[in-house]
Amino acid sequence: MLTLARGLDPAWEVSLAARDGAGDRLLGGAATCGRQVFRQAEPRPYEGLGEWLRARRIDVLHVHAGVAWEGHEAVLAGRRAGVPAIVRTEHLPNVVTAAEQRGAYHAMVRQLDRVICVSREAALSYVDSDIPEERVRVVRNGIEPLFARADRLGLPGDARLVIGVGRLTEQKGFDLLLDAAAELRTTHFYLVGDGPLASTLQAGIEGRGLGERVRLLGRRDDVPALLAGANVLAMPSRFEGLPIAALEAMSLGKPVVGTRVCGLTEAVVDGSTGRLVPQGDAGALARALDEVLSSPHLAAAWGAAGRRRQREEFGAERLAAETAAVYDEVLAGARVRPRLAGGSRAKQTRIGFVGGGGIASRHLGNLLEFQDVAVVAVADPVSERAEGMAARCAATAYPDHGAMLSAERLDAVYICVPPYAHGAPELAAVAAGVPFFVEKPVAVDLETDEEVVNALGADPGLTTAVGYHWRYLDIYERARALLEANPARLALGYWLDAAPPPDWWSRRSLSGGQTIEQTTHVLDLARTLVGEVTTVYAAGSRVERDDSPEADVDDVSTATLRFETGAVGSISSTSLLRWPHRIGLHTVSDGMMIELAEFEIMVDVGQGRPVTPADGDPFLRADRDFVDAVQGKDNRIRVSYHEALRTHRLACAVARSAEEARPVELGAEITRA
Repeated sequence: MLTLARGLDPAWEVSLAARDGAGDRLLGGAATCGRQVFRQAEPRPYEGLGEWLRARRIDVLHVHAGVAWEGHEAVLAGRRAGVPAIVRTEHLPNVVTAAEQRGAYHAMVRQLDRVICVSREAALSYVDSDIPEERVRVVRNGIEPLFARADRLGLPGDARLVIGVGRLTEQKGFDLLLDAAAELRTTHFYLVGDGPLASTLQAGIEGRGLGERVRLLGRRDDVPALLAGANVLAMPSRFEGLPIAALEAMSLGKPVVGTRVCGLTEAVVDGSTGRLVPQGDAGALARALDEVLSSPHLAAAWGAAGRRRQREEFGAERLAAETAAVYDEVLAGARVRPRLAGGSRAKQTRIGFVGGGGIASRHLGNLLEFQDVAVVAVADPVSERAEGMAARCAATAYPDHGAMLSAERLDAVYICVPPYAHGAPELAAVAAGVPFFVEKPVAVDLETDEEVVNALGADPGLTTAVGYHWRYLDIYERARALLEANPARLALGYWLDAAPPPDWWSRRSLSGGQTIEQTTHVLDLARTLVGEVTTVYAAGSRVERDDSPEADVDDVSTATLRFETGAVGSISSTSLLRWPHRIGLHTVSDGMMIELAEFEIMVDVGQGRPVTPADGDPFLRADRDFVDAVQGKDNRIRVSYHEALRTHRLACAVARSAEEARPVELGAEITRA
């Protein structure tokens, strides 16, 4: 829940509620992150929840439940409080068998707008038990990448170590792991977690004489370090939703050996990131563990593949984007769409998407709010992404942009693809005469961008837009007005952050590097607030890492800029952190200092440091302005494709200067082209 809360766009103001005792760690973590919390006091934990929801004017109540018979009271409290949208995440498949419990669960579901399941197999279990399919959505679990120093609790580095993590219950199947431990007589086992079977498992360890090799560690706060120290994670589960422990092990580069049950089959690729064995077969479990323990080369290969899979398929950014899309879907459905006289529905602008990742989901959520828009098609080479996003808006899924443009009558397309995939979708849209919105960066290199601009020359009236969303901030407009009256003489830009999770990001040929993929936002601020850049001189470096042999993107860089106004500046970037430390542009004028960040501005004129937050959602404004322009209304688009080319030329010049270790002259005639 904290991962989701941190990952949601700041436009969502997230509060957390949990019961005293069981929810103490969650609420403590939420408070540390600056979230509002509500402690549900025992013995009547739901007594004040409805009142709190009403007082906070909550738009979406998202209930998380471990098993289907939990949390019904929270749903009812939200409905009585008039919360517009109520969704519930089921973290396990449907295991309710008692008729009374099934009846209570179905009654509770009638109060929900959506049921979110963490895996496709889990979703099928609810649909098969007569939960309406139209209410069920799949949002697979995701985590932030983990980094931990290995801790083996004093065990020698060459000892074979298997770790199991989870509640000590029948579901987790740790009794089978003891059977496997009895067969693997030179292997050590750590079981991390607590639960009702702790004493039973301890008795089994002692009764089999396994005490020297098998340890129950109880509940611990250093699970990542213990996972990093182990050779393999064992998950002999009888059923799962989509286990977080497996994703954490994968993130740390550890292979996973588990059972072929719901959830694990979607997380673990048998023979690629680990091994899956029949549920309940302790002998097969032991043989699979021995296979990976006996081959460090195999363990390393499976671990590396698991790390890539976690970052590409099970990241926190994707989790947050897809969950927010469910919120948007429900809130949009709660609104009544206006009708024309006679009852016919107003004409809608038909939009297709090229790319179905996280940023596409962000735009989709906004477009679902627009009564005059219908998203009718989604194209993505990964069928799961295309079909998943299409399902949210009753659209048709396509394998590529060519098939979509050939089959659909579109008024506009959104192109939300990785940097290396730009070029072909834009050229196809130009050829079809379809307006397009591109998410930055517009390309991985300058040549692709210029090819698209040349193609646009044949259709100069085609509407285009690029997602430099900072330009739509009200605080950007304030900074611009202040600097027009008192020009900046010094600019200091920063993008000090963590490396994004996609595997392609660390490869220059695929992402262009941090300057082109991320810091381009800050360069866009610099050239539009301070002035066009005439000269850049940049430097960068990286530390080679054993876990990323193909990575060649600088993990630190800095660039000195000279502006045609006479101002000077520097832009520094890093991906070495694990959090977004500082992102924005600072300017120094005569008697005035401005610090512009994505969500606030500080203007210092010697009378304190007043901070003003941004008002409104810049992504929403950018989407609305693009749709209006496509519809022939006033064109308020702030960054067309031609305008984005100017920023991209600057970013490419910075990247080239760092690569060639020399200054690069842009010249006013280039930046004005």
